[in-house]
Order: sequence, then structure tokens, then C-alpha cells
Amino acid sequence: MTPDRATLLAEVSRFPIFRGLSGEALQRLLERARYVELETGEVLWDAGTRATALALVTDGWIELSRPARSGNQTVVGLFGPGDLLGMAARLRGGNYPNNATAASPRTRVLRIPFDPSNPEFRDWSSTCVLRFEQLLNLTVDALTAPGVEERLIELTLQLCDRFGSAYRSTGIRVPLGLTRAQASRLLHCRVESVIRVLSAWGRNDLAVWNKHEIIVPNPGKLERTAGYRSK
Repeated sequence: MTPDRATLLAEVSRFPIFRGLSGEALQRLLERARYVELETGEVLWDAGTRATALALVTDGWIELSRPARSGNQTVVGLFGPGDLLGMAARLRGGNYPNNATAASPRTRVLRIPFDPSNPEFRDWSSTCVLRFEQLLNLTVDALTAPGVEERLIELTLQLCDRFGSAYRSTGIRVPLGLTRAQASRLLHCRVESVIRVLSAWGRNDLAVWNKHEIIVPNPGKLERTAGYRSK
């Protein structure tokens, strides 16, 4: 259920992606917005669907994947609270290029109908496209790391930077979890390899991954693992 306008504005204005808009502009942007709630595996949109709205992730994970002619899916990114999807496709006036699927239980997305011809939002929409490209580049950074452990380190530190909060004295906690299978799809590696690395991390108190949260007791220690240095 979508809350009243005042509550919706309060919920949305906390996300940095909207800092370039005045309060009045944000009100106008959200006039026809509504929440969509999804469970793991449920589809927000399919690739090739006409792009008519933006999607703000407010809770949970949305996975974007690109369909191949073989029928397989290539994961191109993982997006969480505060990430805005669909702007580039909406500006082009075309179709969504990727499948968007919930990758966590109780995923919540605000669907925002958007008119790209409105000059009031021209500068802001360009900022949104740039931010989305930056997030896609983070996935590339993780995929180009030399080995599975290095890819997992890059991914874990990215998630800490984007969604983490302080945990005890030196740690970071991400209040959203990922399964081993999700990590293997995102990093294009075998799930057995992910299990092996994460098990070793648990034994050495480097990080805890489960379906509810990710905890890194000491990010600096994780960065130094296997001689790795974050970018």
C-alpha cells in the first residue's frame, strides 16, 4: 500500500538521488507514484517491455539481467535501497533493455511514472543516468578482479560502501543478505567456489554472509586478504 503524500515524501527524500530536486519538484515527480511489493524471483519488468516509469528500490534487492539468444541470463548488476532504475530507457523512449527481478523477500519498489520531456527534470535525469552507469561500472570492477576471492572482496566492500552502517567499533553491517547462489550468478563463477571462500572467511573472522545480512568485522583486514587492495 502506498502511504499518504506527506509520508511518501518523507520516505523518499532521505535518498541522496533526489538531492538535486526542490521539495516542490519532488512532490510533482511523485504525484502518481505507487509502491510495488515483490517476493524473491518475482518480476518487476521484462526486457523488451515498454519503458513507462522509473523504479526506486526502497527495500531489498533488485537484480538486473540481460537475456541471451541461448536463453540464459547474464546478471549485469544488483541494486538496493536508494538506487533508481529505468531512467536511460525512459529518456530514450524505448524499452527496458534488462530483466528486473526481485532478489530478496519483501522487496519494495516505488514505481514513478516519468515524463522525460519535462524541462524541470532535465538536469536531474542526466545525473540519474550518470549514477546508474557508475553502479554498472562497480559490477565490472568486481568481475575483472583476478580470482573468485578477489571478486568477492570487491563485491563485499562495494556493498559496505553503498549500504553499510557502523557495526561495533571497527566493523560494517549491510542489513541485506545474499545467498551463495546469488553471489555466484553476479560474479559469474561456480557456487562451490563462493561457498569455499565464504567458509574460510567465517573461520578467520573476515566476514559473515547469510540471507539476512553481511557483516565485516574489520574491512581493512578483508582488503589485505591475499594481498588484495581495493580500488
